[in-house]
Amino acid sequence: MSFPWWEPTIPEDYRATFPSKLEAMLVAGARRRAQILQSLGYSYEDALARVRTYLEWDYETNELPAAASKVDAAVGDVFGRKQGQKSAPAAQPAPAAAGKAAAKPVAAVHKPAQKPGHKPQHPAKKR
Repeated sequence: MSFPWWEPTIPEDYRATFPSKLEAMLVAGARRRAQILQSLGYSYEDALARVRTYLEWDYETNELPAAASKVDAAVGDVFGRKQGQKSAPAAQPAPAAAGKAAAKPVAAVHKPAQKPGHKPQHPAKKR
């Protein structure tokens, strides 16, 4: 007895879109991982090695897809690197507008001023 739902019937014109969708998925995933690693302070070389390792692990039982070759470029885009460049370019400060003073840097974490001798209380423990 034959079961018609057992055999996939994907139209060829739709099936032809799979390689481009896979490439877009791999590049977007590599770019997002590179953004996370960059925000965590990883260097370009370390981030590239980790993203490549993730990809190799994802496909350890299969052959790497041809789209995997675009992963290096995606990581380079995140770190601002161009093809063949050995290190990431230094960040350039934005020029100050004419006639305006440069903005002062904002402290990373704002801590409110406390009175001398003040000991913080746990909110659940009221005296």
